[in-house]
Amino acid sequence: MIKNILRATAFALAVAALPGLAAAKLPDSSPHVRGLQVNPAGAVSSAAFPKWTGALGRSWAHESEACTAKMGRDCKLGRWQNFLKKIRGLDATRQIRQVNSYVNATRYRDDSNIWGKSDYWAAPGEFFARGGDCEDYAIAKYLSLKSLGFDPNDMRILVLRDRVRGLHAVLLVEHGGQTLVLDNLSQRVKTWNELPNYSPLYSVNEASFWLHPGLKVG
Repeated sequence: MIKNILRATAFALAVAALPGLAAAKLPDSSPHVRGLQVNPAGAVSSAAFPKWTGALGRSWAHESEACTAKMGRDCKLGRWQNFLKKIRGLDATRQIRQVNSYVNATRYRDDSNIWGKSDYWAAPGEFFARGGDCEDYAIAKYLSLKSLGFDPNDMRILVLRDRVRGLHAVLLVEHGGQTLVLDNLSQRVKTWNELPNYSPLYSVNEASFWLHPGLKVG
């Protein structure tokens, strides 16, 4: 995960420094997690965030994994889809809480143990079948809420520095005038203000990415 964070951040800083881009920069739309929007229009570049865009490309709408009769109850992708159907009629606050709890029930595993590489951003079918690490939880939550009708512009994968544990990733959701944090380290959905030990580095969704104040690389 560390290499991918530094690579993506370095790319973002380089893009932000390009001549003529300053006029296009916009302030962060979130009142709680301030940042500088680097590309205010257009989709996120696969050159900047290949693992994020790769996970999106393999998301459950396009994954080759399907629930067959032989798989039965062992099809975890199917369980996830059925879970989303069951909570579709709930109010948004309850959907957020239930998605956080459901995804957090998946086993935490290091990428090196699953994929034989230091960093891999998994699509939900891969994550539910094999487990994953912090950004995989965040991706599954992002795509769960998107499937339930949440606006992707109200959500971001946030890479941060936890003063206690080091580098970490969570999902941010703007809802009810607050920035909610869906974190694999907590079954309770918290607000950003409840997590003073978290320092944001960069955040990304399908349309844009943001750099956050105090960012240091290296």
